[in-house]
Amino acid sequence: MPIKLRDDEAKERELMGRFTKSAVIDDLRARASRVEEEQGFDRRTGTAQLLPPGADESTEALIDRAVAYGEWQALERMAEGIEEGQLGKPANKCVHASQARGGENASTCFANVTGLRMHEYTIEIPGLVESVAAVALPSLSPRAKEKHEALMAAVRGVPGLAAVAWATSREGGWLTRRGVASADGLVLSTDHAAWLTSEYLADGARALQSYERLRELQLRLTKTELTEIYLVLDRGGAQDSFVQIEIEMQQETLDCELLRRWSAPRTLQDLVDEACGDELPADERLPLGAPRYVVKRVIDVAKFLSLADELEERKRERARTTLFDVRDSYTKEALGVKSLADLDPGHDKFPCKARRLFSDWEASSAGRAGARLCQHWVLKTSDWQDPSPRGLRELSIVPVWTYGKHLAEVSSRKGTGQQLLDKLQVIDRRTGVPFAWFFYLLHGNRVHDGSGHRIINAAEAGEIDLPEPAMKNWSSADRAAHLARVRERETDVLGPSGRETLDARAKAVLQPANGDRLRLVNEALTAPSRAKAIVWLHRAADRLGMAVAPEVACRRGCAACCHQDVLVSDAEAALIGRAIGRKPVAEPAGAVVVARDLQDAPVVPIRHSGEPCTFLQDDQCSIFRNRPLLCRLHANFDRDALLCQIVPGESISAPYVDASIEKAVYHGKVTAGGLVADLRDWFPTMPKQGNGTLAE
Repeated sequence: MPIKLRDDEAKERELMGRFTKSAVIDDLRARASRVEEEQGFDRRTGTAQLLPPGADESTEALIDRAVAYGEWQALERMAEGIEEGQLGKPANKCVHASQARGGENASTCFANVTGLRMHEYTIEIPGLVESVAAVALPSLSPRAKEKHEALMAAVRGVPGLAAVAWATSREGGWLTRRGVASADGLVLSTDHAAWLTSEYLADGARALQSYERLRELQLRLTKTELTEIYLVLDRGGAQDSFVQIEIEMQQETLDCELLRRWSAPRTLQDLVDEACGDELPADERLPLGAPRYVVKRVIDVAKFLSLADELEERKRERARTTLFDVRDSYTKEALGVKSLADLDPGHDKFPCKARRLFSDWEASSAGRAGARLCQHWVLKTSDWQDPSPRGLRELSIVPVWTYGKHLAEVSSRKGTGQQLLDKLQVIDRRTGVPFAWFFYLLHGNRVHDGSGHRIINAAEAGEIDLPEPAMKNWSSADRAAHLARVRERETDVLGPSGRETLDARAKAVLQPANGDRLRLVNEALTAPSRAKAIVWLHRAADRLGMAVAPEVACRRGCAACCHQDVLVSDAEAALIGRAIGRKPVAEPAGAVVVARDLQDAPVVPIRHSGEPCTFLQDDQCSIFRNRPLLCRLHANFDRDALLCQIVPGESISAPYVDASIEKAVYHGKVTAGGLVADLRDWFPTMPKQGNGTLAE
C-alpha cells in the first residue's frame, strides 16, 4: 500500500517526536530492510570513487536520518522508491556488472525486467515477457513494421499468439524518471529523484552542500526515449473481441548535466526539480546500450469495456438517487428539490464514452461493411481511481488510428457542403473503410468539429445525402454536452459571487488605463473628420486591449469571435480598404442606412453568424494591424473562449469587457449619416492584401 505523508512542513517538524516510532516509519523501515535483504547488497558499495569518504549508510540508516531531520518529503520519495524497487538497486547492480565487464555500458542489466500491474481486464501470457525481453537489437530499416520484425517473430512464437497482427507505433515519448550516470556512461541509478534524496540526507539534509558536492563530480542525467508499439489479436465476432498488446521500445542515452549551473537549490524539492542542467553536446549524447523491448500491458478489450460499462452504471445510479436543492443564482429564491433527470433530461441516453466508439462503428456503414475496428484503431487506456475516501474509479480510452501513411488535414471553411463531403471521403478511399472520416472527426487532428457541423447543416438543408445515424447522434450529443458546459460556466462566472470577482479584476486593470482611454476618446470626439475619429478610437481601443490582456481569454490563435457578425461603417471600411490595398464594395448586401440623429447602435440583421470572417486564415486575422474597431474592443474576461462560441438558436451571455464609451462615440461620430454593414459584405472575397497601415 503506497505511503502518503503530509506536506505541512511546520506541523510535521512540530510533531516529529510523536511520529518517530510510528507505524508509518516502522513499516517503511521494515520494507527497506526487506528489499535490501532480498537484493543482498549495500546501497553504497561500488560507488566510493564518486562519493565522500565514509558514506556507507544503508537505506535503513538513511530513513533514520530523514526522521531525525524531519524530512517527510524525503521519506515519501524513499517510500516510492522502495515500493518500485528503485532505491539503490540499479546503481550498484549495474556498477558491479560494468566493472566485471571492464566498463561496458550496463543499463541492459536491469532493463528487460518488468512488473506488469494486473487488473480485472489484463491478461498474463506465459512466456511473453521473457520472449520480448530477449529480442536482439532491432534492425535499422526505416519502415516501422520491418524495423520490428524480430519482435513480431518473437511474439508470434509464444503459444496462442501466432495470429497477432501489427497495428501501429508512436514515437516521441520518454520516461519522466531519469537515470544518474558518470561522464563516461557508468549508470549509478535509474531514479534520479530517489538518488538525489539519499545524497541530500547523507549531507545532513543540506541542499546547498549536496548541490556543490555533486556539481564537482560532473555527473550526467540519462533520458529514456520510448516508442509505443501496439499489436492486436483479433478473436472475431463482436467488434470489441480482441486482445491488445502494448510494448515499449526503450533507448537510454546520456542527455544533460546533473544540476543547473545558475540556480543553487535551497530545499530538497528544488534539488529534484532543478536536476536537469545544460543539455550535452550532440557528440556526448551517447546511447547506453542497445534499445530494449518491455511489455507494458496485455488487455482483453471486451473485459475492459464491460468493466467500463459497470463503473458507468454505478456512477449513473448514484446520480439518479442524488437530489439537488435548486435556487436562482441571482435572487437565491428556492426553486424546489430536483433530480438530475429534471435538470438534465437524457443525461444517460448514450452508453459510456468507451463503449460508444464501438457501438457507433457497428451502426455505421463501416461496421455494416464488415470492417474490423481493431484493424484501424487501437486504444490508449486509462484506469483512474479517486484517492479520496470516495474511491471512485473511472476507465477511459483515447482511440489511436493505425493508418500508417500521411493523411492531409481537412479544412472545413472552403467550398460547398458537397465539396467538403468529397474531401472527407478521400479519407474513406485511402483507408479502405466507408465513413472512416467520421471516426477521424471524433479523434485526432485530421478532421475538426467544424466539418461535422457543416455536414450536418448541409444534410438538414438537403444539399447532401447522409444516411448515417451515428453522425446524427454525434450532433445531438455534442450540442447537449456543449450547452451543459455553457450554462454551468454562465452561472459560475456571471452569478453573484462570480460577478463580484469579475468586477474586482476589471477594476484592477482598467483604472490605470482609464485616463489614457478618455483622452484618446476625447480626441476622437473633436476630430475634424470621420477618418481621423476612427484613428483616435483605434488608439483608445488598443490602450484598452493592452490593459486587459493579462486578464482575458483572448489569445493569438483563438478565432471564436471571428465567426460573429462585425458591423463596420462605410468610413471605416474605406480606411481598411486603403490600408490593405483593396476597395470595399460600393453597395454591400444587407447594408443599413443610419440616421444622422443616431443615439443607439444601429439595428442590422444578423447575416453571417457562425461563418468565418473573410480575413481569417489559419485561425489568425490576416489584417490584424488594420482590423475594425469592434474587433479591437471585443475581449472576454473569462479563462477560455467557451462562452464566445456560437450555438445556433441559443442565447449565451459572456463577461465581455465594457467598451461602451468607445462604441457610443463610434456610433454617434462615425456611423451616423452613413452606411453600416458586416465586414464580410464590405469585403466578400479574399484577394491578396497590401502591406499598408491605417493613417490619419
